Amino acid sequence: MQVATIIQVEGNASHFLIQPLPQLSGKSLLWRMVERVRAARLVERVLVAAASNPEYDAIARHCEQTGLDCRRENSPDVLTRYYQIGLKLDVEAVAIIPATSPLIDPEIIDIVLSTFLERPDTFDAVSNLHPPSYPGGNDVEVIAMKALRMACNDDACNSNACNSNACNSNACNSNACNSDALNSIGKRGTAYFHENSNRFRTQNVTWSTGLDYSKSHRLTVENKDDFKFVTAVFEALYPHKPLFGINDILELLEKRPDNDTLNEKYLEMKLVGLSACPADAMQVVKTIADYVCESKGGYGAFRDLAELIIAA
Repeated sequence: MQVATIIQVEGNASHFLIQPLPQLSGKSLLWRMVERVRAARLVERVLVAAASNPEYDAIARHCEQTGLDCRRENSPDVLTRYYQIGLKLDVEAVAIIPATSPLIDPEIIDIVLSTFLERPDTFDAVSNLHPPSYPGGNDVEVIAMKALRMACNDDACNSNACNSNACNSNACNSNACNSDALNSIGKRGTAYFHENSNRFRTQNVTWSTGLDYSKSHRLTVENKDDFKFVTAVFEALYPHKPLFGINDILELLEKRPDNDTLNEKYLEMKLVGLSACPADAMQVVKTIADYVCESKGGYGAFRDLAELIIAA
């Protein structure tokens, strides 16, 4: 089975990912991340995906200059982007990894991929974040193309923008799936499959240690402090072991706890009984929060939380 691995670029932290790092032979964090993803035994093809918005032009130029395969689609939602890319590459599934994960462990990628590939007729979607247990920055999801096509059918085919014949075939065109009708599903991202496990056959991979470091350890790049932290980890481990893994990082943090404090303030939310945030909160906050409101801040987010508490 052919699987394309997509490194998805989103958010406003992309400039950190392409900044040349003299300490890493002038390579960027994005380049080093691709290097780590390619090191996974089961990964065949790796590409960087970004929206066609002008804000991602720098990412596209960086990829062209460094020889990285970059695909840009004009779809307003990620699910349609994944589907369009998969169709063009003629693959049977896509693996998705956020570009904010330059410290991702290649072995974790293989664990999730092997779970899917060993039983391709059993699962439509496999991930390690529903619920998460690995340290943040090791998110991997694998989705079968047929499941992505079904997601297209679920919304677009129920609208006048797309008829069932078009969406039930590989001829599903980008205009139909780019319709506003798909936004309600597509913008929910890959969580859609796990939220509808009665229709999609899903599987979650948990950390074999039995531990849950998903909220206590963030190894992602979404702000300046993250960038300093991740750069410090690379500088300490890369020269001696380029393909260092999660255990090496955790060992480093035990020896040099000062590194961990660089992004510690974003983990303070874990100390409260129930942490929540509005729908338009920073992605880093949404990752940590126990509950993400459906409404934006100032537009009913507090009411959403109050109703949740009352219902409980």
